[in-house]
Amino acid sequence: KIVTVKNYINVSTLTALQSINNVGSTPIVIGDGDIVINQYPKKGTRVSQSSKIYLVTNGSSITMPDMTGWSSSEVKRFESLSGVKVEMNGYGYVSSTNIEKDAIINKEEDVIVVNLVPKEIDIITTTESTTNEV
Repeated sequence: KIVTVKNYINVSTLTALQSINNVGSTPIVIGDGDIVINQYPKKGTRVSQSSKIYLVTNGSSITMPDMTGWSSSEVKRFESLSGVKVEMNGYGYVSSTNIEKDAIINKEEDVIVVNLVPKEIDIITTTESTTNEV
């Protein structure tokens, strides 16, 4: 299903999250603020209902999202909107990262290292096999 992205700029973060969840898309919040100051895609863009909608808030504290399964272009979009440096190893989709989900990211010092695998490979299997290696 195709949905048209609404304007979330100058809207409360909570209201934007509810609106995005209601249409079945996935909100990605960048910052811990209460007001949205930037968004991607922009208002009026038609996207797949399953798309990620990035919301940049007026808060400075950035929490690491669960990037498992994200495409390299989604990771690059997070990098450009958040200002956090990202280093990608491989190609395809995220299988693991060096920073735990929900950790606070210091965008001046931290570099997110993302390991990518081709789509054909089961991400869960890849994550488990790399964890078991010595």
